[in-house]
Amino acid sequence: MMFHNTLTQNKFFLGILMTVFITMLSCKHNNKIEEYTGKIRVINASYLAGAINLDVDYEKVYDFNIVYLNYTHFRSFMEGKHQIQIKDELNNSLIDTTLTMQRDKYFSIFIYDSANTIKYLLIPEELKVSTGSNANIRFLHLSNDAPKVDVFCTPDTTARYIEFANSDYSQYAKMDHLEHQFIAINSMTRDTLCVQPNYYFKSGAYYTLFLRGNTLSNGTDSLNFFVIEDTSNYE
Repeated sequence: MMFHNTLTQNKFFLGILMTVFITMLSCKHNNKIEEYTGKIRVINASYLAGAINLDVDYEKVYDFNIVYLNYTHFRSFMEGKHQIQIKDELNNSLIDTTLTMQRDKYFSIFIYDSANTIKYLLIPEELKVSTGSNANIRFLHLSNDAPKVDVFCTPDTTARYIEFANSDYSQYAKMDHLEHQFIAINSMTRDTLCVQPNYYFKSGAYYTLFLRGNTLSNGTDSLNFFVIEDTSNYE
């Protein structure tokens, strides 16, 4: 009888220990998932930088280089302070800064040229699920040498963005989900600098429109617009 009671008690305590152990593993696992909620992506708008890569805490993130006018998907990183470096093909550090990642916080790092100097913008993202039939758009002036610009969007007769200089950027704003054309003019002389071909903007999508390149070039680094399309999935 005593042997049976002892065996029953042992099974009871063993069951408690197993429950506690499984609960601890579950909590640890869940906490680990929650820590990996901050995300970063890189947009290479710098002709001078050439192909680049991202190092986080001194470790290379991508197994490929990000060439001019290309960008990465969002990549998750643990919450907390991180060392962020943008490096060129020869592993030279172009940008070296820190970023504190937080849960459900997302960032885009734009690498661009300004008066023949490589710079960066670190912009928080908030791509909410969009309702209605509108698209969402923002504009960045990332051209190396273009002056202040006014940007028109057809069929509007007034400028959507006024006197934007290098490194200036807007917040997202709603726009009809139709085919539009963007035109950049010199804010002072009113001369046309470049024209974006007609582009269809989808309902609910987010668009980043940036001005890049050089005013006197006819090559890959010529002055023009570039468009990035995003959804609220942070992909």
